[in-house]
Amino acid sequence: MNGSCYLITRARAQNGELRRLLAARGAHVVELPMLQIRPLPVTLPAALAADYRWLVFTSVNGVECFFRQWAADGHAVRDLAGLHLAAVGGATGARLRALGLTVTFTPTRHTAARLCAEWPAAADRDGGAVLHVCGRGADDTVVSRLARLGHRARRLAVYATVPVDDAAARWREVSASAKPDWVIFCSASSAREFRRAVGGELPAGLKIASLGPVTSAAIRAAGWPVNLEASVSRVATLVEELTAL
Repeated sequence: MNGSCYLITRARAQNGELRRLLAARGAHVVELPMLQIRPLPVTLPAALAADYRWLVFTSVNGVECFFRQWAADGHAVRDLAGLHLAAVGGATGARLRALGLTVTFTPTRHTAARLCAEWPAAADRDGGAVLHVCGRGADDTVVSRLARLGHRARRLAVYATVPVDDAAARWREVSASAKPDWVIFCSASSAREFRRAVGGELPAGLKIASLGPVTSAAIRAAGWPVNLEASVSRVATLVEELTAL
């Protein structure tokens, strides 16, 4: 890894850990965010702990935007006592724990489909209500599959992921001054936006690293190869496995 150039495409506010871990291993890091996160104005149910038995979080962005609004509404984290929390992804679970919360369930594979497939057998099969906290445009996998298990499930979008301005122009600037060896994608949407920015063709010699299976599926759907997919959807694992190449 020492001396290699890595292009990271996450929203700038999320790049800190990835940038730090790569730099610590002697990598040259170039930031080219493809996306930005915008919290949505939402009204959260005041009696959340009474209305729901489970909160499902499928991203760190969902956690941060939800609890920012929860605090703005005058509530404390302790007001959620008694609720079960499910998290897709190690980073999502870690962010919940950092808030002092207990994560009841995390699936073995960090996808919404796996979360539903492994939903705990004892988890309120009597129709306990579930709130899926997510981004705008998230698919209905969690809601539809948990509904088939007998849950009253609904989705609450607390943020939107939107493309940055002038991504193509900024790519031209970056590629004129740096020749990245790898591009790292941590979401399907960042991969799709990068493909648009470069005009659809993968730059010659550029290898692709993916944080997880959903991201990899989007990359392959674009007609590009995935040279490395993290075995566990954690930034630290991705960097460790890049280092081992």
